Order: sequence, then structure tokens, then C-alpha cells
Amino acid sequence: MNNIFKVVVCVGILLFSVLANSNVRKLAIFEFNGNDRPSSKTAEFIDELLSVELTLNSSIVLVEREEIKKVTDELSLSLSGLVSQTDMISAGGLLGANFLVTGKVFHIDDSTYIIAKVISVETGAVKSLKIKQSHNVDIDTMSSELSKKIISNITSIASGKNLGSVKKEEIKVNKDTFQGDKPSVTIRIKEVHMNSRVLDPAAETRIIQFGLKAGYEVLEWGAKGALKSDVIIKGEGFTETSSQRGGILSVRARLEVRAIERSSGKLLYMGHKSSVVLDVSPIVAGKKALENAASALEYELFESILGMDK
Repeated sequence: MNNIFKVVVCVGILLFSVLANSNVRKLAIFEFNGNDRPSSKTAEFIDELLSVELTLNSSIVLVEREEIKKVTDELSLSLSGLVSQTDMISAGGLLGANFLVTGKVFHIDDSTYIIAKVISVETGAVKSLKIKQSHNVDIDTMSSELSKKIISNITSIASGKNLGSVKKEEIKVNKDTFQGDKPSVTIRIKEVHMNSRVLDPAAETRIIQFGLKAGYEVLEWGAKGALKSDVIIKGEGFTETSSQRGGILSVRARLEVRAIERSSGKLLYMGHKSSVVLDVSPIVAGKKALENAASALEYELFESILGMDK
């Protein structure tokens, strides 16, 4: 059973990489739930009608409910109970989904409310949706409106629009992202995976790539003149297995980073981020978790050293 599940996971990850490079978005809908029996029944209808509406759009491919159930069962997650966003994103990655949709239905007085979220598996960006209708409006109309809003928000997240409502780390960085004097930097971040030190640190690679894209001069650690850079960025990342469910490991990572002005020793930046990733491979999960943590702090890191006295 576990071997079959691992094959499904690998196929899902492959599909994710293919779909990520096209205009087709793979979407996983987690069951909507209600706060009482009537609203729970309405939520069931919303699930069914929403799936029909979304399949009519050529840019959307839905994950089969059987696939979602297999993954959530293997991870011991509840489809309709309280599921953390981190767990949903991890499950979405295993399913090969680009986006997730989850929501709740409420009946209050003479109105019906649908509160939904569209979540990007790749970036963690979240768009919240709300639909309110009187009880005399049919569910089909509400499902149609919800479908249109979901597609609109998926397009918005994928295109990078409405950046004011998303996290800084989701902005597509380029040499014009930061305006002002950019100091030269040397970056050294050590990593320990499951008590074993690695030679190709994922967090360091991610931060170097960000610095280069943003137009900073990055000097290779250990190269001649590297320690004469304006700023030295140092840090440490470590991972550990927090739990195992079936054939899937839950790996937690913590990344701690400091930026120091070389000439004065002044501390320009100090920050830390944590991340959790599920995967069949502890090394892959650990590296992805550290990469995610680096992504979460890279913008504020390079922003903090901008325009320093050189």
C-alpha cells in the first residue's frame, strides 16, 4: 500500500512541475463544511456544483476526490475538520496541485454566507473570498459566482497582480526591485539535516540567487577578496523529523540569519523563519523546508542592508 502511495505521490509531483510551466492550473478542492446540519448540507451541494462549474473552464484541471482522500487518509488529515494551512499546502504539493480551495458555509438570519480561501501551493499566498445571498437565492447561482471569483483570484495570484495584498517574498524580484546603493555581500549559511552536515546548502543557494537577481554583487565564500565585501551574511539552518504518518515524513526546519557590516561590525539584520514540509524523502523535505524559510526572509534581509554607508 505504501509503495503504491509513493508512486502516486511521485506522479503528482511530476505533474505539478509540468503544469507549473503552462497556463493550465491544477486545483484541489478540500470539502467545504458548515456550522450546523442545514449549512453542512448546503456545503455538500456547493462542493458538487463548484466542481461542475470549474471543470467547464479549460484553464483548470481538478484533482479527483479519490486522490485527495488517499493523500489525506495517508497523512491522517480530516477533509472536513480543522486542517492547518501548512498541512493543506503539503498535501497539495503531494497531489501535484498548483492551488487549493477550502471554505465554510453559514446560515445567519435570512442570509447564506460562503467564506472561501484560494491558496497557492508554490508561494503560500492566500486570497479570501466572501459571498452573501438571501435564502431565496438558489445554490446554483452562488456556486457560479464562487467559481468566477476563484478563477479570478487564481489568475491574480499567478500573474503577480495586487501585490499590495500578498507577502513581499512573493514579488518577482529583479534589478529594479531595490532602489539605492547596493553593497557587495558574502553569504555563508551552514545546514545540518537530521544531525548530518551537508555540502550543498539549500537556504544559502536560495539567498544567493535572490541577491543576484536583485542586482547585488555577491562574492563567493572562500574566494579571494570575499571577506572584503561590504556585508557578510551568516547563518545556520537545521532540520529534524517531527512525525511520520504512513510513508510520509513531516520535517521541520528553522533558519537563522544575520547581516553584519564588515568595516564596523554593526549588526544590520537578524531574523529567523521556520517551515514544515511533508515528503517521502527526509532530505528532499528538509531542503525544501529550508528553501521555504529562506524565501520568507530574503526580501527583508536585502532590504535591510540597502543604502548602508560604504
